Amino acid sequence: MKFMTTEIPAYLSVRAIHTAYHFPLLVSAAVGDVHDFPEIFYLHKGENHLLIDGKSVHLREGQMILYRPLAYHVSEVLGEQMDVYILSFDLESKEIESLYNRPITLSPEYRLRVMELVEFARTLIQSVPHSPEVRGMARRESATDYDLQRLGNALEDFLIDLIRAGGGKPTEEREAVAPCVVAAE
Repeated sequence: MKFMTTEIPAYLSVRAIHTAYHFPLLVSAAVGDVHDFPEIFYLHKGENHLLIDGKSVHLREGQMILYRPLAYHVSEVLGEQMDVYILSFDLESKEIESLYNRPITLSPEYRLRVMELVEFARTLIQSVPHSPEVRGMARRESATDYDLQRLGNALEDFLIDLIRAGGGKPTEEREAVAPCVVAAE
């Protein structure tokens, strides 16, 4: 007997986690950064002025930016304080291009999802002693392969849902549920 097979496409694949942070940012000098992997910068509270590859972007509470790899970005606190969640990772995907370096306004459900992703990642990785040669975070001894795969799968699901809601490919699979709104500013 012959069985029909349905291939599972791999539109994107998270291969590694570099950092997971949650912290308040107080009024301070703007700090710039560049790295060769994508990074989610979610603004939970406050307002933020970003400079991304020379382009000015205003980020409001409840919005996130997905920085493109190698995008030089500078963040400046507007007001007294911000509360941010940051998650950086290795990603294989051409489908995510439409979301890079633009404000994405998240629904309450998706705000919770991104915060839970960061907090889950923080249980699996930890800061390493600061060094000019090494940045990022290392796997905790207690982190199991199973938990790391769960984190990767959850991040992939989150990113796929952003693509589907935000005008990215694959267009034939886009849904009208709109779990988030992609704001072009």
